Amino acid sequence: MRWVLGGVIVGGVVGWLVGSFPGAVVGALASGFVAAGIGPLQIKPVIVLPVIGGAVAGGLIGSSIVRILCRDAAGGCPVWQLMAGLVTAIGAAVGIAVVVTLTTRSLDEYREAAAAGREPPGPGCETGDE
Repeated sequence: MRWVLGGVIVGGVVGWLVGSFPGAVVGALASGFVAAGIGPLQIKPVIVLPVIGGAVAGGLIGSSIVRILCRDAAGGCPVWQLMAGLVTAIGAAVGIAVVVTLTTRSLDEYREAAAAGREPPGPGCETGDE
């Protein structure tokens, strides 16, 4: 629970500094969800750090695009800015998580094979049976 609380606080403060209230909400939610997986699931930091960075970048990009599009509207569009930030943060986090997880898994398989004295797996769909 303290991982989630820490993630929400850090994400909220960083989001507030970058994008006022909508940025704080996006940062707090994105960091809280990511932090929920760090502690209890024992996820590798090499996977978590790029996902957090991608989620923050995606959220800021989505939020900024809507802020630019709504700059002529009276009062801006804080709800749309928040929604765009959330959607792009989640999309970026999922996409980066898939790539980083598959890359890490591939490197782990390579290291295990090399340590066992076997030939490391090569590219393609080979099963090792010939």
